[in-house]
Amino acid sequence: MAKEDNEIEDAEDDLDLGNEKAPGRKKLIILVAGVFLLLNIALGAYFFFFLNDEESVDGVEGVEGVEGEVVEEVVEEDDTRPTFYHAIDALVVSLEGKPSLLQIGVQVRVRGEDMADFLAHNDPMIRHEFLGILGVQDGKKLKKRANKEALQQALLVKLRQVVVELSGPDPERDIEAIYFVSFVTQ
Repeated sequence: MAKEDNEIEDAEDDLDLGNEKAPGRKKLIILVAGVFLLLNIALGAYFFFFLNDEESVDGVEGVEGVEGEVVEEVVEEDDTRPTFYHAIDALVVSLEGKPSLLQIGVQVRVRGEDMADFLAHNDPMIRHEFLGILGVQDGKKLKKRANKEALQQALLVKLRQVVVELSGPDPERDIEAIYFVSFVTQ
């Protein structure tokens, strides 16, 4: 029995009980690295599946010739006419499906007081045309930035068409941009 006690004491001496903290730290470091890796994978999957702007822009409906068309802002360098912003009252439309409500605040940047006055005078016609475009949109598609920008371009094209139809000032020269100052979907 004494021989067995000596063997147990020798076995305990062979074990270095002071190094038990090191394997615990290694496990903690591995655990933290694993959690970090899983979070990165989850974020990558989220961005890939839900925020991927590489997909084709799911066309903006309601305006002919808008899909794929790039409308550049026309700004003449020597144009000394003042810049005006024409506010269009909030546009509210109901959409099919979810989200079912869209509310957009729009401002138009124009050059020259004549264009600002023209837009103010024809505001009801412009609102009518904008509501026609907004009413056929898919609320789910409008969650992506690229689709919002495509809608913005569609409204710019439609505004320029309306100004031409109503024999207003030169829209290519005078209408510089359309801005969404509020964009709410519910």
